[in-house]
Amino acid sequence: MTLTTHAVWGAAAAVALRQEPALGMAAALLSHYLLDTIPHWDYGIFSLHRDSRDPLRRRFTLSMNSLKDALRIGSDFLCGLAVAALAVNTVYPDYILLGLGGALIAILPDFLQFIYFVLPIKPLAWHQVLHSRMHTKNRWRDEPVLGLFVQLVLVLVAASALL
Repeated sequence: MTLTTHAVWGAAAAVALRQEPALGMAAALLSHYLLDTIPHWDYGIFSLHRDSRDPLRRRFTLSMNSLKDALRIGSDFLCGLAVAALAVNTVYPDYILLGLGGALIAILPDFLQFIYFVLPIKPLAWHQVLHSRMHTKNRWRDEPVLGLFVQLVLVLVAASALL
């Protein structure tokens, strides 16, 4: 799932539960794991190398691919925040910070995964196991058009839930 999809759902969850902000943030976090159970397409990360003997052992290596990855992930991140902010600001401008907080919380599991891949410390291993188990095994790597269409529909559903 792209960061944009996660961010918009996180913002929508936080704003939908605006009377209970802590619950809204919890819902934003939970939305990440629930969305990852849906079969989807996501872009590959070229500088991530897998260990065939241990699926939890993936490591980033610095190369020219790292720049491509940083641009793609950074663009996805900024797009997610922009779409989430626009959607929230259109209907609930007083809750823009809450919406952005929900967006960031919804992206947090992927950020924790990145930290684990760079610095495989034991406290993050539990999250990596949870994230891997929650994630669908049905990834549409060869179906980017269908996968992006599904995510566009998911983004539109989350944005329209704000109305």
